[in-house]
Amino acid sequence: GWVSFDGATYGLSVDDDGIITGYAWSDNLGWVSANASDLSGCPASPCTASITDGTFSGWLRALSGGSAQSGGWDGFISLSGSGYGAIQSGSSLSGSAWGDVNVGWLDFAYASTSYQACALTQGYFCDGSTSKHRDSQCAVTVNESCSYLCSPDVGLCVPPPAPAYVPGGT
Repeated sequence: GWVSFDGATYGLSVDDDGIITGYAWSDNLGWVSANASDLSGCPASPCTASITDGTFSGWLRALSGGSAQSGGWDGFISLSGSGYGAIQSGSSLSGSAWGDVNVGWLDFAYASTSYQACALTQGYFCDGSTSKHRDSQCAVTVNESCSYLCSPDVGLCVPPPAPAYVPGGT
């Protein structure tokens, strides 16, 4: 069966820190949550579903798990583990999550996202004494090599201070 991550009245979203929240829907499982309040007691830390540098971690949880009708299944779906995991590359997703006996593999190949990890860090920044620029596609280019100082406040080179004037000095 399918798990829909986005519908008219529901969906998953990713905040600026990469934390995933919201609900997905499956005709077979019912509601699947990425909300931290539904993920407490997950099988292994971290419980919070997130994306960091294109790699998913944490858990989702089918809310029907843990009920009397679930046959003892806790509902947890692991977003990454040894030899598997969901991955983001640009707007495309790939890889798999694992939901134990009731879900099995959850394939992310047909999913996509508009989340950009570098959304908050677009613009000029310093890398040592080099001023660089990150564009909206996360591409980094060298702006200039600073001969004196790269100001971390603005990410641009600043000139050296003017020499102090000493009256009567030579």
